[in-house]
Amino acid sequence: MGHMLDLFDEAPAWVLPQLYFGVNWDECQHRLKPQRWPESWDDYPIMPMLLPESDLFLRFCVVQDDPDNPFSRRLMLLLQAKSHRGVLRCQAWRVSSSLAGLLALANMLIVDPRGAEPVPVPPDLMPAFELSRPQLLQSLSLDEAVAIGVWEALHTVFSVGSGWDRLILFLPSLILDQNLWRGSQYLIGSLRLFTFMGDDMRDTYRDHDSMPDSPYALIDAESAVWLAYKAVESVIGDPSSDAKRLQRHLSALGLSDFPGVWRHEKPFDLVQRVTEFVSARDKRTAHGRHHARRAAFSYFEIMDYQYFASALLVHCAQRVLREHRLPDLPPSPLVLD
Repeated sequence: MGHMLDLFDEAPAWVLPQLYFGVNWDECQHRLKPQRWPESWDDYPIMPMLLPESDLFLRFCVVQDDPDNPFSRRLMLLLQAKSHRGVLRCQAWRVSSSLAGLLALANMLIVDPRGAEPVPVPPDLMPAFELSRPQLLQSLSLDEAVAIGVWEALHTVFSVGSGWDRLILFLPSLILDQNLWRGSQYLIGSLRLFTFMGDDMRDTYRDHDSMPDSPYALIDAESAVWLAYKAVESVIGDPSSDAKRLQRHLSALGLSDFPGVWRHEKPFDLVQRVTEFVSARDKRTAHGRHHARRAAFSYFEIMDYQYFASALLVHCAQRVLREHRLPDLPPSPLVLD
């Protein structure tokens, strides 16, 4: 089995690379038995999860570097079908990229996930409750050079903790809505250039004047803002320059009740916010030739446009969940005290 395969290749299950889950293996390593979940997995609800409009579902499996070392184990997500048929590579890619999009919507993207591919689980390893590196790669008949790349990519992931029960509820919206999914992928591109989290986010929010300090960062700033704009454009289309027409369009999309980006932020008109973003795109990012008078983006502007794009995608995701009668989430502007 080669490394780059046709999208219609099929496997009984696929290990998805974007998320892994911390586990106290001291407590649960002796309780792991076939057909039984360790009690510690109760910390991560909504599993197994049936995906909408399909017979595919997600559940946990254990992936480990060393079969003899319980501390090398990680809980990861496995994509399977309810029936005994296999799962296509293209289906695994769609779910995997949607999981990466979840991290972008939550502004939790700390590594670029696009080099990490879903890994097929061969029939002889099913049911896959535990998968070790030697066993899995040997079954895939990968030579050592390819095997190292596959394994490293599989572990280029983000650890998820207590926010999982809220985050995973958005997954059906990314699978059901192609525009929302595309917007999340543009946002990934923006966040791989600049990502603001934790203390870095707070410091940037309080200092609106700090600027990128190198020519490369200035160019990356333009690209990051442009990609964040593309994320917004994916879900609202090309915004009209007429304010009343834009207002009617946003209302028709069910987005006009957008709650805002930052908690304690003064109420603002979504039409005005989108119009300002269009102006920034046109004047400061859209054209390839560098203009001497083009104003550079501050770090705060980059972060603000990214978080606006993220918040609008979340708002759109909530609308999709309501339309499909799926569990809804309350709006949650960011907390900055």
